[in-house]
Amino acid sequence: MNRDSGIIKSGIEGYKIFTRYSSAKTVFIIMSMFAVLGRFYETYKVAVSDILLNLNPEGIIYFSYALALGGLLIATPLYNLIGIGNSFTSIAVILIILCIFNLKRSFNRAVDEVLDISEI
Repeated sequence: MNRDSGIIKSGIEGYKIFTRYSSAKTVFIIMSMFAVLGRFYETYKVAVSDILLNLNPEGIIYFSYALALGGLLIATPLYNLIGIGNSFTSIAVILIILCIFNLKRSFNRAVDEVLDISEI
């Protein structure tokens, strides 16, 4: 019972802070808009990969990787404009390599499952 009253008390204090400061309201509204945009992005991504491209459910994962890699490749020249391109490029290359290893591992696992090959 004491724990529940602490949660309720903290919630009431948080609501008071939220209503008192306009900057907290602004941050909440901006974060809510990004959350809605993210939901639309995920829904649209699934619709494009499943309906328009006729990919299987596994294809949605590969399409997500392709979008992430494309975002990294597009962002690299933009970061060169503000002077942090070299560090961003190295991080992007490392992430691309990790994605490739992950794809290779999941592809090998999928082939093993289809062929019913157990680990030797």
